[in-house]
Amino acid sequence: MFNNQITITISNSILENKTYEGNITITRILDGKNYIVPLTIGINPPSGNIDTFDLNSVKCRGGSCDIDAKMENDESKVFSWILRNMGNNSLRDCKPNVTGFNILNFGSFSNNNFNLSIGESINLSLTLNKPSINSYYGQLETICKATSLGFENSLSSNGDNAPRIKILVLADSGSQVSPPGGGTPGGSGGGGGGTIIVKPRNESKKVKIDLLFLEDIILKKGTSGNAKLQVINVGNVFLNNCKLKFLGDIASWLRNEQTKGLGEGEKFVYNINVNVPDEGDPGAYLADLFVKCDEGEEKIELKVNAYRTTFESDIGEYERSGGNLKVNYILKEYSGENHDIVINYEMKDLDNITRYKGQANTKLSNREEKKEIIEFKLPKDSFGEFYLVFEMNDGVSIINKEKKIFLPSSSSGTGSVISGGGGNKALTALIFIISIGALFFVLKFLYKHHKRVRNLGKLGKRDKRKFIKLEM
Repeated sequence: MFNNQITITISNSILENKTYEGNITITRILDGKNYIVPLTIGINPPSGNIDTFDLNSVKCRGGSCDIDAKMENDESKVFSWILRNMGNNSLRDCKPNVTGFNILNFGSFSNNNFNLSIGESINLSLTLNKPSINSYYGQLETICKATSLGFENSLSSNGDNAPRIKILVLADSGSQVSPPGGGTPGGSGGGGGGTIIVKPRNESKKVKIDLLFLEDIILKKGTSGNAKLQVINVGNVFLNNCKLKFLGDIASWLRNEQTKGLGEGEKFVYNINVNVPDEGDPGAYLADLFVKCDEGEEKIELKVNAYRTTFESDIGEYERSGGNLKVNYILKEYSGENHDIVINYEMKDLDNITRYKGQANTKLSNREEKKEIIEFKLPKDSFGEFYLVFEMNDGVSIINKEKKIFLPSSSSGTGSVISGGGGNKALTALIFIISIGALFFVLKFLYKHHKRVRNLGKLGKRDKRKFIKLEM
């Protein structure tokens, strides 16, 4: 085992506010085997980190700025800290918040939507005004936007520097009911679980959960990805052991093992692994998703859009209009991207000889479904059956479609629309019906003629009459 030192010299002309990534390849001389070491170097990367300090400008760490207080439900209290931008980018539109419960129900901050330049500090106060009787657990966070690169990571509620908040609200008489099971409220940190101490008689427990998928689930057949489900406890009770359960035909595609407790107003995002098998047709697949907690549950429909090609197309109705042919075609986007599509189309006869060839261009937007028309001048004597052949290419996927059509002669009228292969089938059925009708009348005529001749023969035998020749 040898320790080796590698020196990397950074030029003064290199761009700042950027992260550079690459690899270091180490070759072992003995057998020529290569070892790859990934390397990431940030050259003064953009950072808008906010640190919290107490009112004596001592940096908060290890719980030194945490709040653990008791108050009555007719009281008001104020808690204060100092926020300082310790990063190398100015921050704007900073919004403080408390995770774990909805602070807007009974609290407010002294500053909202404020800006912080590099190194700038601001005093932040949180006022709690007559909160409901309960125990509240949360953590301070501040989300800002940087002036460049859209950087938004400021004071995270998961950081050691973010003060934890634990408030026990009692009735104004000071009486207290022991928690169920004789336990005590849980410890602080990370918006953890709480226990209701006293509940006003006119306020009932209410379990209500808001569910929202943060983005569409669009995956190619045979691949996997993640779906993000945002869960918010908008009720007035703490929710314990919240897990996800899937039901439906595609339940086997979905997997999540996260368990979370949610305080009032707390928000959490579940990451769901989605594994789409290669077999099966493309399209939209549905499943029922349940968020099941000890206190109740909520349901939402999960939709997975599975595609095999980035878009799909088809040839629709067509119409002969004088000497021109109008052809409808349908496009549907699956991959969640924009496309520039080149359409090469041909009209061939039954001997596979190209009678007309053309090209068109179109654009297809993210998740768009549309119908468009191609119109071209028909070659001379275009009558009878032909094939329409389309090739659609966006540089990633190539879609080939073919359709058999029947063109009436221009003298037989114009503007007849034929959808799919129904036109040929209808014409064949019409000819068949006419032929049956004609055959019926021919057979009826022959039957009557035969009967008449037979009756005349019988009459001649019975009367023994003969024809005589008359000369005029």
